[in-house]
Amino acid sequence: RGWINYYGHFRRFEMYTVLSRLNKALVQWVRNKYKKRRGLTKAGKWLEALARREPHLFVHWTMGIFYMAG
Repeated sequence: RGWINYYGHFRRFEMYTVLSRLNKALVQWVRNKYKKRRGLTKAGKWLEALARREPHLFVHWTMGIFYMAG
């Protein structure tokens, strides 16, 4: 949370780059954890729905930065 607050003021573009990589890693985790969601699009849509349903799971989701499938 502190890192996001600091870089949100000074280096917003770099923050979005790092957080999008974090979201891509989450999509890979979903693909490995739940074998039925093998495709990137399917796993991404599932993760995006989870982010909309439970936005307080990760700090960057509360800011509206989550994986956009497709």
